[in-house]
Amino acid sequence: AHDRAAARKLTAATEHPPAHVAAERAPSIHTLAELVLQLDWERTSPAALVDWAVAKLEEGLDSRPLVLLAGLTAAEHDEAHGLFREVLAEQSVDLLHDRHMRGVLAARLVAEAGWLRDRLALSGDLRLQLCGLVAAGVGEGQTDPLRGCVAVWSLAHRAEFADAPRSLGTLDLYGQELIESWELGHEEDERRRADIVRAARELAEALGF
Repeated sequence: AHDRAAARKLTAATEHPPAHVAAERAPSIHTLAELVLQLDWERTSPAALVDWAVAKLEEGLDSRPLVLLAGLTAAEHDEAHGLFREVLAEQSVDLLHDRHMRGVLAARLVAEAGWLRDRLALSGDLRLQLCGLVAAGVGEGQTDPLRGCVAVWSLAHRAEFADAPRSLGTLDLYGQELIESWELGHEEDERRRADIVRAARELAEALGF
């Protein structure tokens, strides 16, 4: 039931976009750096952002807001989202291929896939890369296969890609099947989970994740 409710929420996103999305259509988005600032990071776990900051410091990335974010205590977690945005604003961070952020970013994409597709004018290449990131989350076990598949469907459905891997079409088909099945009130087929994970791994590998 939880998965069916989540799917309905994803497919209804154009009717009920998050409050942080302006009513008018946003300008074209071509890069992940532009996109991440549109995501609703307030719904992301502050602890996950603090852990990410610690990992980036250990990798050698350094900035004042990053140091402050990494040093937040549980009592100071209400400052995490603002500091995270400061880090993104002043640092060139490749979140798309950041192994520490991949699961967190994939979760935001899964939650907001519907309005990403319909409220923002995403370039085809960026849509494809977002599908790859979600697929990587599914393949690595960080993202629920059913919700991830529906998110890929939401991002890719009816989009035109110049040279998309066959596995994207497979996930698009599985996503459509899941939506139709849930709308009819059917329980999910657990055997399909394995098919989704297999296709997700193929897509992630084909796109370099």
